[in-house]
Amino acid sequence: MTRTAGIAALLLCCGACYTFSPAELASVPTGEEIRVYLSSEGAARLAEAEQEGLIDSASPVVTGTLAERRGDAVSIMIPVARRQVGFLQERLAQQVTLPAASIVALETKRLNALRTTAAVVGATAAVGTFVVLIIRGARSSVEPPYEYPVDFRAPGLTFTLRTPGWR
Repeated sequence: MTRTAGIAALLLCCGACYTFSPAELASVPTGEEIRVYLSSEGAARLAEAEQEGLIDSASPVVTGTLAERRGDAVSIMIPVARRQVGFLQERLAQQVTLPAASIVALETKRLNALRTTAAVVGATAAVGTFVVLIIRGARSSVEPPYEYPVDFRAPGLTFTLRTPGWR
């Protein structure tokens, strides 16, 4: 039962700390992480970029970073790969410009305080429970299922030390 409770606590801690909330395009600052729902025209423009080998899938939902707004066009940096240099990772992105009219809905990435707090409290409780179970296990003395040998003495060793002039 304790193992099931521990697994349940870990699954609750795995919830995302970020969520997307609806926003207006005019209120979103440049550099903000966004999720865009595209019309069929926008999905067709994205499909053109996919045919050029730039983007992996032409989905009507695109997640990326708002690069810039110019009149009735929007540029979005869409991550396509990661490059690792030493222990640092860098996201490689492709900039795609779409007409603002092709955006059906737009959401911005926001920190979900409730989920973050629940994850921190759950992780703390899981670690605390794990430590308590380790301490309880260390304190309980259970006889081993086998017999130890009676004589633990090491066999005696004899050394002979000879020095010059000694008989």
